[in-house]
Amino acid sequence: MARAPTLSRHSPLFSTKFPFFYVSAGEKAWVDLLWLGGLAAFALVFFALRLDVGVDLSDEAYYATHIIEWMRNGFRAGKSLLLPQLSELPAYPLARLYIALSGGLNGLVLFLRVLYVGMALAAAAAIYLLVRRLRPRPVAALAAALPITYIPFSLPAPSYNTIAMFALAGALALYGGALLNVERSSRASRPTRVLPSLIGSAVLLTITAIVYPTLAIAPVLLFAVAWGSARRREEVRLLATFIGVCAICAAAGAGLLLAIFGFERLLAMVEFTTGLVSLVGGFTARMQAAGRVFANQPLVIAGLVWTASALVVLFAMKLRHERVAATIAIVPGLVLVLSGGPVAYLKSHDVIILCLIIASYVVAIEIRGSARTIVPGLLFVSLVSGAVTGSTSAGHVNNIAIGGLFAAAVGLALLTPPDFRQGRLRVTACVLPLAFVLAATGYSSQTWVYGEVTGGRPAIPTRVESGPFKGLVTAPEMHAYVDAVTRAFEQHTRSGETLTVFGALSGLYLLNDLVPHAPSTWPLRSYTGERARGIWEMLLAKNPPDIIAIYDDRWIEPIGETEKQLLLRYAEVARFSVSFRDFRLYRRLDTPLIR
Repeated sequence: MARAPTLSRHSPLFSTKFPFFYVSAGEKAWVDLLWLGGLAAFALVFFALRLDVGVDLSDEAYYATHIIEWMRNGFRAGKSLLLPQLSELPAYPLARLYIALSGGLNGLVLFLRVLYVGMALAAAAAIYLLVRRLRPRPVAALAAALPITYIPFSLPAPSYNTIAMFALAGALALYGGALLNVERSSRASRPTRVLPSLIGSAVLLTITAIVYPTLAIAPVLLFAVAWGSARRREEVRLLATFIGVCAICAAAGAGLLLAIFGFERLLAMVEFTTGLVSLVGGFTARMQAAGRVFANQPLVIAGLVWTASALVVLFAMKLRHERVAATIAIVPGLVLVLSGGPVAYLKSHDVIILCLIIASYVVAIEIRGSARTIVPGLLFVSLVSGAVTGSTSAGHVNNIAIGGLFAAAVGLALLTPPDFRQGRLRVTACVLPLAFVLAATGYSSQTWVYGEVTGGRPAIPTRVESGPFKGLVTAPEMHAYVDAVTRAFEQHTRSGETLTVFGALSGLYLLNDLVPHAPSTWPLRSYTGERARGIWEMLLAKNPPDIIAIYDDRWIEPIGETEKQLLLRYAEVARFSVSFRDFRLYRRLDTPLIR
């Protein structure tokens, strides 16, 4: 039987040609490049089928409104006080470059989706480079495909959800790879040899904390588990270096935010955002909503309970081939979860929750086996992060994967035996759950389209020819509505006038060259907290916008008393309906249109 390559005193542990590639004797970095190339080819095909499908005037457009407001108002003079706008800072420089090169907003949303693909590929590469040091390369490639096939909410756009999800997964993978290099070294290893990985991980953790503030707990957890697993002086030195790099990155991130927005504006963002809803009441409401959804889907509940119970029993039995037994036990749970209706918004979200149960089992058996690696600790950090994003976000359980994606991908990979020498059939059998998960998440991402009224691909796809949504295909009714709204703005407004949107669709801010004028480009709602509502009312009373646009349909709540009182100072200049979507446009009485 062939022996695994061993490390000698002179074995290269780090490839200077390819940063982040840790290469031991008998290995070649170009083999990994081929696998990564295959992953990239798979991603290109996968996203070529999905990226241009669907026009969403709500959430996806809402993310882009931050970029538009910064362009037209500036960072400090802008009216938006929502903390989630910070999530678009990483995309802003590239978006501005695109707008400068293209001469306008044409195709901006499709360009932002391309940035999403880049993030997914970067996270996939980081996960691959970690897992391939623990499992055979085919297993690593399958694990790395999960960031590609799983699209949160089937909304492929840079947002606080997706940026935080990919950044955290990449950060954990990069630090894990660096520490594995030190753990498996037969001689003293300087932290500088893995400095690119440490810097990359620290930068990504900083980005995670900025775009998703509740995930600021992730680096603290990572420091704790790294300290707890450190057994050699080299590992402690690596952790000390990493903490120092993280401190520098955190200070740089804080300094950058202060330089861009200023202390007073950042403080106002915190005050407004925390005033949107009651934190305690909001948490209680989220948990109650999650409970109601789960109660209506007994098959999914049965699948999750079966999987958790079966894995607990197997852990207690301590079988010789426990990974194979676990694989067999998982199958009924997976079938039940796929058979029931979604409880976490989409079926792909339900599958990720199942994966996190499996990852918890993997952590338990790795710790029981006295695993001398950081990997169980990394899975633990991701699992706790998933619990944080699932309990603190407005989407409750829908957002578990934001913190838990790393655990879902790597946990399933570690369910397989370490190498093919333990039997190719056994390894292949243990890979089946991962393969089924990729198929389920990929199918969900391809068939569900966020923003389309049917939830699926448009039956009669119509391509948008101009504007921010240029290049996307949507239903004819949505295409006609976007065109009609764009014409209404062109006919009844002047460039540079201020605009406030009421109703459910932030996307109306993108269909003109007006300046957003609101504490939040996410419209005022009945559940808006009193403190945040007071900020809204003060702005609108002291400095009313030139233009008000209202979206309406039969499903959304009507505008409130605040909006109705404000409209007394305005004259209606346009009103129409396209299918079930209504649009009204108002101009302030003391600002007549003069061309």
